Amino acid sequence: MTTENELKAAESSFDALQKYIRDYFAQRQIDPNQLPDIMVKHIYTGAMGNVWGTIITGPFLVFFGNYIGMTPFEWGVMGAIGTWVLLTELVAAAITQRMGHRKFLWFVCALADRGLRFVGILLALLLWHLGWTHAGLVLILAISVATCLGAMANPPWLSWLADIIPEKQQGTFWGRRLMWISLAVVATLIPAAIFIDKAPEPWKIRATLLVFLVGTLIGLSDIVIHGTIPEPAIATPKERDFFKQLMEALRDKGFRPWLTFVFCWQFSLMLGATLLLIYIMDDLGMSRNMLGVTIATTVAYLCGSILSAKHSGALVDRWGAKRVMFWGYLFWALLPISWLFLTPTNVGWIIGGVNVVAGVFLTGGTNASLKIQTRFPPDDRRLMYIAVSNSTNYIASGLAALTAGFIVKWLEGWHWSIGEHSFGRYDCIGVLSLVLRVATVLFLLRSIRESSDQASDRTSLLR
Repeated sequence: MTTENELKAAESSFDALQKYIRDYFAQRQIDPNQLPDIMVKHIYTGAMGNVWGTIITGPFLVFFGNYIGMTPFEWGVMGAIGTWVLLTELVAAAITQRMGHRKFLWFVCALADRGLRFVGILLALLLWHLGWTHAGLVLILAISVATCLGAMANPPWLSWLADIIPEKQQGTFWGRRLMWISLAVVATLIPAAIFIDKAPEPWKIRATLLVFLVGTLIGLSDIVIHGTIPEPAIATPKERDFFKQLMEALRDKGFRPWLTFVFCWQFSLMLGATLLLIYIMDDLGMSRNMLGVTIATTVAYLCGSILSAKHSGALVDRWGAKRVMFWGYLFWALLPISWLFLTPTNVGWIIGGVNVVAGVFLTGGTNASLKIQTRFPPDDRRLMYIAVSNSTNYIASGLAALTAGFIVKWLEGWHWSIGEHSFGRYDCIGVLSLVLRVATVLFLLRSIRESSDQASDRTSLLR
């Protein structure tokens, strides 16, 4: 029988747990002396989260999806659905503002996202082993729902970040963070790829599942540890109506050039990028060399990022975000030129070499774009502006993924030869992506404004 002392001990433990949970999610002011420790925690939890994200969404997932029979068209469909469900960021922004808290919604959504992806992978594999030919549909559904939940964690997390990190230090801090993230991801991916490559053929899928499991445990631990970072009180807007907040961001003439650029850039980017990994692993045969594809597509880029992240982050604060963004994105726009020369014998060398240089330029560009996105909106409207910006990105990505899937299906079997060179359906997508990317950078980026102080012509909600 349970004694009275045991009941009291259990009650005391329960009370202590309740107090810990209340303190964990409580809002509190941050002392400037706490900032260095918070930045360090932000960096190593960011490294853990990116290790999870790279493992669960990169070449290993493509290998797994192809193993259970997913087609390029299904990959395109998954890309489209997976980006359109991200529109729930708008809902998350509205919920966060009504709650007046960011950490709880972020915690629940991010934790569910990371757990559900692994469950979906296991379920899809089980159904495939049972002989269900459409097991890939289960993977698409699970990842789409998980992506939806992960998207809801983004606006509160970015708003929380912007309230913690001083504006004049954001570029430098983010550059340092990216450098350590890149080092952590490289140190994890190479052993994981070697582990899968060395596994006997019948055991490769089991080795891949083990990598997914370890990555998921790292990702879940990241959420729990990151949640110990204090959350300052959130600035709430006077206007609480969701539709009016949404329309304010859309009608803001100072913000509209950013939204236009984001939509056009993301469409042109994802039109080419959505199926690139599928192309080089499936059509060009790199799926037989997981170490090679991992180094060429991910590690090479991260090495370039390691070399440049700290310095490019400082340039964002010193030169201004838009100037750094222009040169980074211009180089990014030209990358599809290299795709026209890919063959099964040189694909690893070309993709790897280009990605090293790309990592140098793109790291600064993405750092700069994040600073514009988080610093343009006024503090009390930052959540909704971030959600609108990300949603614009997602709509464009979904349209691009679906378009790429249809083009690949429409041009299946098509080839065009010029001398000794033969071009196919993926080359057509690459050329179209190249033209649209360059046009977007040259004609739309210059009109972007870096801060709301420049936007004196804000459109009134009453108009």
